Amino acid sequence: LPRLIAGLTAPDLDIALDDRLGDRAPSRAAQFAAYRIVQEALTNAVRHAQAAHVRVVLERREDPDPQLVVTVADDGRGFGGTDPVASGHGGVLGMRERAALLGGRIEIGDGEGGGARIVAVLPWGRAS
Repeated sequence: LPRLIAGLTAPDLDIALDDRLGDRAPSRAAQFAAYRIVQEALTNAVRHAQAAHVRVVLERREDPDPQLVVTVADDGRGFGGTDPVASGHGGVLGMRERAALLGGRIEIGDGEGGGARIVAVLPWGRAS
């Protein structure tokens, strides 16, 4: 993800990565799904949201099994309270499907302070 974020250049867009995983790594499948979900969320922030700031947070949660939690929040336009899939945001459907394939889930909607907020919860799996 650091390379993905470093390689994304857009005028007036600041992307911050808050990696709280330390030296722990989820399964390869969870890593790949997280990468693709973040990639799509950042693409949406650049193309559609008119965001100036995006924050990506990676963390491990025990609930009761270990999970990788990926949060991508921006300060852009958000979804206006509508279902992003019904509104024609095709990439959102792909994010949901990618999480579901691993037995995870994704929450997509407007952030509390505006903008879009995407939270993917993926099974941690065996360490890679």
